[in-house]
Amino acid sequence: MLDKIVENARRNHTADLSEEERALANEFLMFQMKRVPDFFKQVAVDAEGQIETYIAKFEADGGKISESEKASLRDPAFVKRAVQNARVYGVGRQSDRILSAFAAKGLTVAHISPNEGSFILGSHPTARYAAPDGRKDLGHPDVELWLPVASDVAITLYGESGTESLVKLNNAGVTKINKTIFDQSTVVASGARSVLDALIGS
Repeated sequence: MLDKIVENARRNHTADLSEEERALANEFLMFQMKRVPDFFKQVAVDAEGQIETYIAKFEADGGKISESEKASLRDPAFVKRAVQNARVYGVGRQSDRILSAFAAKGLTVAHISPNEGSFILGSHPTARYAAPDGRKDLGHPDVELWLPVASDVAITLYGESGTESLVKLNNAGVTKINKTIFDQSTVVASGARSVLDALIGS
């Protein structure tokens, strides 16, 4: 699927994906976004509060919890595991909403014009841009989420559902995406040292 997108872009064609391939592209983009530790950590969890609520409700309903059992529930190691489990559940629960938001948009493929630079790869591989009104939720039609899939090709979900488009990016557009990925990543790589040098010096 990615090879098809890249090859078609280099031939100045849209992605021309089937429904199954488009669904796969949506899932690929979602997992690239979700595998980032920052995304995982942004799922808010108040484990301590939930544990205290559980204890209070259990006792209010006539249940009995010994002090040793309460201590076990409040143990930092148990709380840490509870936070991790809750975040895994929370991230998984977001998947359907994310895929629905992606399916409601078209697929745009961007190909870098000749001599206009190249994309970097980063440990945080996507670049998200807010809508003009400041909203950042993926369901907003003007929120963009970019993912480079080759040194000269990137994809984003934009436009009406079921549509495809191909755009050409100049150096300014490439640099904008690269800088976003560079600033939010702990590890970056590029086939062109000059690209990284420019980002380091910016």
